[in-house]
Order: sequence, then structure tokens, then C-alpha cells
Amino acid sequence: MYNFLVVIMIIIAVLLILAVLVQRSKGGGFSSSVNANQFMGVQKGTDFIEKTTWTLAISLFALCLVVSMLVKNQGPAESRSNMDKVDKEAPAPAPSAQPAPAADPAQTPAPATK
Repeated sequence: MYNFLVVIMIIIAVLLILAVLVQRSKGGGFSSSVNANQFMGVQKGTDFIEKTTWTLAISLFALCLVVSMLVKNQGPAESRSNMDKVDKEAPAPAPSAQPAPAADPAQTPAPATK
């Protein structure tokens, strides 16, 4: 559920970026080259883009709140990231490649004879 909502949020964010770029600004904006106003009329095209921008912004805000509530309501075991799981399951480090120092033969006791 969380991953699905995050994908939807990314799609809405990209659409919001495009809607903002298409809007006419004081300097003419990107919409003057797209010329979206020809098929809908100047006023209708501007109103549609503005309503689309507001709708996308409000829906993105609402989805952010929903996702934050989902994450907050998860238990501590469920909200762990994959990196935490990998760190706990990682094998113990391998012993060093250096051989252990040999015992000094002068200090080792001689074997007992019978």
C-alpha cells in the first residue's frame, strides 16, 4: 500500500510540474509556445490549467498526510528499512588472513616421558 501511494505521489508531482510550466506567467511563459489556448479559447484554457494545478497540489498534500499517517501507525518492526534488516542478518566478519603467531618452542613444556 505504501509503495503504491508513493508511486501515485510521484506521478502527481510530475503532472504538477508540467501544469505549472504550462501556465502563462507575466513574461508569456511556456504556454505561449505550446499554444493550448487555441483549441479551448484563451479564458477557458487558463481556467482549466489553474484548476488542474490546484487539484493536483491539494491531492499531493492529502496523499502526503495519508502516507505519513500510515508510516506513523506501523509498529517498530514493520517500519524498519531494508538496510536495518541487512545489517542484522549480515554474517560475522571473516577471521583475519594472518596466521596466529607460533608458540616459542623454548617456553613450551616438554612432553612427559614414562
